[in-house]
Amino acid sequence: AVPDHHDRRRPLTLCLWDAPNMDASLFSVTGADHHTVVRPHYDAFGRWLASQGVPTDGSPDTGNPAKGHDVEALLFLSVVSTRATQVAPFVTAARQSGFTVFCRDRDEGDIDDALVATSAQRLAERDRPGTLIVCSADQDLARVAADPAKAAGWRVMVVAYRELCGWTSEAGYEFLDPEDIPGM
Repeated sequence: AVPDHHDRRRPLTLCLWDAPNMDASLFSVTGADHHTVVRPHYDAFGRWLASQGVPTDGSPDTGNPAKGHDVEALLFLSVVSTRATQVAPFVTAARQSGFTVFCRDRDEGDIDDALVATSAQRLAERDRPGTLIVCSADQDLARVAADPAKAAGWRVMVVAYRELCGWTSEAGYEFLDPEDIPGM
């Protein structure tokens, strides 16, 4: 039998997309406002992310729980309560691209507690280290989510705009600019 998504024996490639930070970073890098900037293509990102779960030893995933990876994409979004209906199309598009979407009220603080708690839960659910991909230029948030993963032997990658992420190499994380992902 093929193991289900929650088989503890399979490593996980987990993506945490900090939507408010990625948007703010894009506007900062381009100097544009949210009406003129072209947003990333989440479907292209999803294809790239799915390729991160391919077994690295060259062997096919034959259903053996010790081989292969699970891939999970979580998008965290802060919403001003009066604009909830305006972001609904974005949430629908993200879900159609394969993301699980978590929404919270924008006034709840800088660090998204759901992102941190969900990350810790997913790490604890696995017997083997996998890959944690944090899409955020926010160094504080990335470290809160990534440092425990790194300490547990997980590969950690930060996906963010090059202009804002000089800190990633010092932290010992891999780095990828979204512009380097094909089609994004």
